[in-house]
Amino acid sequence: MFAFRRAALRLYSLAEADKNWLLSKLSKENREKIAYLLHELEEMGIPKNQGWLSSLEKADSVDFIDTKSEKNTEMLSTLDRLDPRFVFEYLEYENDSIVTAILTYKNWAWKEDLLAIMDKQRRKRLRKIIEQQASGKIPIIIQNSLILAFDKRIRNSKQFIVDI
Repeated sequence: MFAFRRAALRLYSLAEADKNWLLSKLSKENREKIAYLLHELEEMGIPKNQGWLSSLEKADSVDFIDTKSEKNTEMLSTLDRLDPRFVFEYLEYENDSIVTAILTYKNWAWKEDLLAIMDKQRRKRLRKIIEQQASGKIPIIIQNSLILAFDKRIRNSKQFIVDI
């Protein structure tokens, strides 16, 4: 199934005509699988921003983050200790869907400080989305992929700072 997810991510950012042409070249079964994944990305409001899509595609090809693994425990702990001002600079211009998926992944130590830094209108909008998504609207596989991509992009930043 990972190959279908990767194909959907690649197709998602294409112009409609190009996407439709490529889909028309697939078997009906494969076209339906990919169309379902494309629809899921669209419904979640995932932006067609090539930067995020590239990061998602390059993220580890796992369906979940094993929180018992030492590597992943360390990754989540490091992300949890980020300076909220750094997280703000990083997420300030991201789509609300991306920000919400990251904010709702776990109870981050910096979550409330991050929201306090944001302008009142965006903070209110994000809180409303978070409240609506309490029922688990974002599939965990998408959240996991976003967290892995978030970690990778943060670590590649020249300004990577962790509150210790």
